[in-house]
Amino acid sequence: FTRNEKGILYTCITHLQKTLNIDPFNSQAKELYKIIFIYLTIFNADAEENVKMLRNVLIIDPCDYQLHYNLGFMYHRINDLENSLYHYKLAVGLIDNTLKLNEYKIKENGDNVNQLINLTIGLNQFKVKCLNGLGSVYYTIQDRELANYYFFEALKILPDDPDVNNQIGVVYTELRSTDKAIFHYKKGIQ
Repeated sequence: FTRNEKGILYTCITHLQKTLNIDPFNSQAKELYKIIFIYLTIFNADAEENVKMLRNVLIIDPCDYQLHYNLGFMYHRINDLENSLYHYKLAVGLIDNTLKLNEYKIKENGDNVNQLINLTIGLNQFKVKCLNGLGSVYYTIQDRELANYYFFEALKILPDDPDVNNQIGVVYTELRSTDKAIFHYKKGIQ
């Protein structure tokens, strides 16, 4: 970002904050507020600053699984593993609740079933990212058993996910299970 571009985004944030002070439940303002902060964190190398920005959004939307995933990712980057685990697990819980709600809606309501099914697919893909993040944190603290547990939970949802298969390959390489490692590396490459 140039200084000017950042200034424009911060001006937008100021206006959105004013809107949210007047109407705290304005869904469009909340969504734009979240999107701008997440966008700012994507292009900012300072993970600690990113955590502060994302925590600002958490006040506005504390039940957003994407926000908790991003916080889990950023806390992992600054080596605050306890907070990383907390936010990843919270994201998984929020996704699971939404998936259960969607299941109920699909069974009870014939309207928008295709839309709900697409949302469910997207939620499951995001859940895989969260489970992969959890496995990565446990790998960082050298708990290979829990790391593999979360990687395999992700694999149950998306068996062909290249990142998850690569992570499992890395764990098996360290455990000197070469055949298993090669299998997952190959699956990840495919």
